[in-house]
Amino acid sequence: MTDTSDILVVGAGIVGVSTAIWLQRSGAAVTLIDRDEPGSATSYGNAGILATASIIPVPTPGILLKVPGMLFNNKKPLFLRLSQVPRLLPFFYKYLRNSNKYSVSKISNALSYILHDSVEQHFEIAKGTKAEKYITTDDLIVGYADKKAYESDKYSWDLKEKHGHKFSILDQRHLAKYDKNLENKFGFAVQCMNHGSIIDPGAYIGELFKSFLNNGGKFLKSDVKDFLFDGSNNLIGLVTNSGDITCNKAVLTTGAWSAGLAKILGARIPLVSERGYHVEYHSPNIKLKAPVMISDSKFIIHSMQGRLRCAGLVEFGGLSDVTSYKPFELIENKIKTLFPELKYKRKTRWMGHRPSTTDSLPVISVSPKYKNVWLGYGHQHIGLSAGPKTGKLLSEIILSKNTNHDLSIFSANRDGLID
Repeated sequence: MTDTSDILVVGAGIVGVSTAIWLQRSGAAVTLIDRDEPGSATSYGNAGILATASIIPVPTPGILLKVPGMLFNNKKPLFLRLSQVPRLLPFFYKYLRNSNKYSVSKISNALSYILHDSVEQHFEIAKGTKAEKYITTDDLIVGYADKKAYESDKYSWDLKEKHGHKFSILDQRHLAKYDKNLENKFGFAVQCMNHGSIIDPGAYIGELFKSFLNNGGKFLKSDVKDFLFDGSNNLIGLVTNSGDITCNKAVLTTGAWSAGLAKILGARIPLVSERGYHVEYHSPNIKLKAPVMISDSKFIIHSMQGRLRCAGLVEFGGLSDVTSYKPFELIENKIKTLFPELKYKRKTRWMGHRPSTTDSLPVISVSPKYKNVWLGYGHQHIGLSAGPKTGKLLSEIILSKNTNHDLSIFSANRDGLID
């Protein structure tokens, strides 16, 4: 066996890197392990938004009536690979049943706790590192075709307001005044305050990872296959494609790829991949003042370093790396319609995997079966936003510190709401 540090964090996305840094700052010896380079998967390709108000799950009251029409309309932001339907039916049964008001209220309460201070959490974890320069305190603009379209989302906006999220209404004239690039693009908009963004998620996580290494952290590039336990159900090591590794404690933070290992650890909450897409326009002639969410297409336009990234959508298509082309076409056609004046040097496409649970909440918990293994995954659309806070919470429960908050709703042993 290869000897490593006291704590081994499996998965080097934003949640894993954040967990490793907070453990390290508390004095623990930590090793990160991942089959890929840190921050190169979902943490790289997201929309880059620190979305403090993203407390509303995809399944909300009334969605059951909308799903059929969305699935068979290429202009709608929900996609489904038919080959995945048989495997996904048990997941969808619970997932869509959580669209009731009771479940949505519980979900929004829990998400508010881990998201309300997202910007502050990012500044805290990046303090003193080169990652700081990638954090902004931008607003988020949500663009609607007209006021009627906005009013159709009243349930969500009322729930956000209930949780203290601040926003202002912008008519077409005030939107143009806010950002000349948005003149005549939307008939109605909402300006969401107290948000932020990361202007290059991949580079940002890369700098956090470098600070972890510079402070004595270790990294192993390897694929974890299984866990090793002694006769008393204590973790003693990991099985990887490059050999067995000893460790005293481990944390599983492998995002959408967590399901198999989590099942070994006794996690009950179902997990599937909810695929997201982005299109990047490099060297564009447009630079937005703040990121913009297109309400009817459910993707975000974000001016990053040297490119315009358009990211979002929902596709239930499993962990296959085979991409669908209709999501790309939806994004590109919408951009052509909204910004016919857009010019750029080249265009690139990307598809990634979000880890989705049936109750739209992450797992932040000790293993139900083994006392020296912890889990942190399942963040769906909020992984970047909630990564540092999740890492801090995991470090606190691993080191037996008082989190001052009941985390049972994030337990790996939960059933997944549904009233």
